[in-house]
Amino acid sequence: MAGEVHSTRLFRIESDPTVLPSELFCQTIWHKPEFYNNITELLPDSPVCEVSLTDCARFWEAKILIRHLIEGTTSGISKDSTEKRFRVIHGLLSGQRVVDSRPCQLRVNSQYELVFAVEGREDSSESSHDGHLAAVVDIWKLRLHPANDRSLPIMWKGLLNNAINQINFVEESNSKLMEQLKENDVRVSEMTNALTRMTAEEREKELFDQFSVVLNAKKKKIRRLLRLLKNKGMATDDIAEEVPMVVDEIPEKSKTTKRKTAPKRATASRRGRNRTDSDMTIIGEPLVDIVETNSADPPSTMDESEI
Repeated sequence: MAGEVHSTRLFRIESDPTVLPSELFCQTIWHKPEFYNNITELLPDSPVCEVSLTDCARFWEAKILIRHLIEGTTSGISKDSTEKRFRVIHGLLSGQRVVDSRPCQLRVNSQYELVFAVEGREDSSESSHDGHLAAVVDIWKLRLHPANDRSLPIMWKGLLNNAINQINFVEESNSKLMEQLKENDVRVSEMTNALTRMTAEEREKELFDQFSVVLNAKKKKIRRLLRLLKNKGMATDDIAEEVPMVVDEIPEKSKTTKRKTAPKRATASRRGRNRTDSDMTIIGEPLVDIVETNSADPPSTMDESEI
């Protein structure tokens, strides 16, 4: 039955600071704790649990048998009281501090005994409400012995091995997490750069669209102005060459142009005098120069077909 381990508990307990450190670690290996329902029917040498304590420098151990619980009871104690006492012992060795609604206490005294105590008399239902034991009653004591094995006891070896394995697992997990974190940082940096480029390209496209709208509006105004000048006969070939993308070629002047009469020249001169300075300039050239250029043509009194 000794090999039928049910569970293991590890917790801290109080101790006498004059003899032992103020903090001890207790580990308990239980052998079927559910048998307390028929505790008086079991063999006296049946194991209940194995207890091991350490202050991280020294080790103590003890084994609880059924006869220890029975011998610890006084004569006249009923079966119910024995089972109740076992529930208190089981609860304290499992790390509990309240059993059956009664505050309990587990400590180590100066005689290296593991003491199990409850508040008030064992058969009393009175309890304090301030979280402290009003009248502590020791219901049982367990003598601790130094560990026979000079090395760590087997149960502590297994516990430390599990702790070391868990630490190694945590370190490996942390290493993997750090690698993933670095990869995520690289991805975030790449995504940030890509987003910056996309934002710059989007902004550039938006500005180009706005520039295109303004440019098209200017082109339309230029086309209307040149069309107006062409209709009035004031546009020249030089103007057409300056704006080739918005103005069609202006047809050349016919060689058979008849000689202009004096009244027409006077009318043109008069029209030029009536214009303001802003009207006398067409794309950088004074309107007077255009009129003088037109009037400088050699006089001709007949068409070429009549010669």
